[in-house]
Amino acid sequence: MQPFIYHLRNSVHPQMLNNLLNELEIASKRRVVLLLYFKNELESLIGHSCETVASLAVTLLLRLLHHFPHLAHETVANTIIPYLCTRSNKPDHFTLPLLSMLPDAVMLAPHSASTLMQLCAEHILLGVPNEFTYSAVDYYEVSMRRLTLDGFDGACIEHASSALTASSGLVRASL
Repeated sequence: MQPFIYHLRNSVHPQMLNNLLNELEIASKRRVVLLLYFKNELESLIGHSCETVASLAVTLLLRLLHHFPHLAHETVANTIIPYLCTRSNKPDHFTLPLLSMLPDAVMLAPHSASTLMQLCAEHILLGVPNEFTYSAVDYYEVSMRRLTLDGFDGACIEHASSALTASSGLVRASL
């Protein structure tokens, strides 16, 4: 396993990373516990400049979090939220794979749901309307629907909207 981890950490070629992640995906379908050994590498690859590598890393990280939900809070708080905060000025294709995990992340880490929703709303409201914005709105809508079904909606919506209006200087609109 050490050579596999070494190649994931040190490879700069997107095609090689994609091949390694595809092999890991196939292996993890049979034994999800393998992903525990690659958690750090997957967390670092969700920000990769190649969208296919980032998307595959997000998929594998979600598989890991679904099978080991006790890791979700730490992963969301230490990896996903800081990444979304620092990517607010980056092109949209860097952020889209990460926002695709928003519906699952808000359910796996409910304590971070309001922060995740706020960051997604900032990306939607402060970004240029394009295909990314429409996809992000879809992820936001699915997340809200899941939160509503789970009973988190009231406090989460209020916290996210107040934090968004306070931090972005937007005029508070009626919800």
